[in-house]
Amino acid sequence: MNKTKRHTSWFVIAGLLLLAGPIGARAQSAKESWQRVYTGEDSVIEFNSSSPRFAPGNILRADFRTVLSKSESISGQPQLKYKTRLETIDFKLNERRYQFFEIACNRFGMNAAETRIQCVTY
Repeated sequence: MNKTKRHTSWFVIAGLLLLAGPIGARAQSAKESWQRVYTGEDSVIEFNSSSPRFAPGNILRADFRTVLSKSESISGQPQLKYKTRLETIDFKLNERRYQFFEIACNRFGMNAAETRIQCVTY
């Protein structure tokens, strides 16, 4: 997916979250509820409908999970592989901007509770 198309896609998703998130979150129980928002050739992106929350500075923060069809190596550590990436994204809708607040990966073939590691450094 090219960068412009991906950038626009995040804003479409953020707009849907802003409209549907609070309604869905109230209807759901407190536990996580993942809903598919994108299906690609090599990945699936899911949204945690119980995660949208507002942060200071007019920021909408939400959690996404990317599940890859093939494992990938963590940059700088080729021996470590992952298939699931957990992303917390901040959307500043009035400025049409977003940024990754936190990105973590679950190591492939391991218990997720034991293997959550930082897969991107800033």
